[in-house]
Amino acid sequence: MVGGFTWWLVALLPVLLVLLWWRQVALSVVLICGVYGAAQHGLVEIQAPGMPATVQQGIAERQAAARERTRRYACERRAVAALSRDDGKALARVHRECGDVFTGDPVADPE
Repeated sequence: MVGGFTWWLVALLPVLLVLLWWRQVALSVVLICGVYGAAQHGLVEIQAPGMPATVQQGIAERQAAARERTRRYACERRAVAALSRDDGKALARVHRECGDVFTGDPVADPE
């Protein structure tokens, strides 16, 4: 009786392993499809590294970058104009207001 039980166990072991493996595959497929479906309906957000969490955040980041480029360009124009006029006071004012453009340091408080 024991020998017969062992034989059946050895014969069914590969079948049981395959069924367990298929169960894991099925659970993985269900989990992936469930998360994907939830993301499609806005219940969860799937975010890749380095990507903005929402479209609005991405738009806000691009607008902030555009404003910073505009500010830097205006500071550079003011500095070039002050240098071309050889106006030390204007150059000092530009450096005080836009110091970070030229040095990388944050703008100092006017106090």
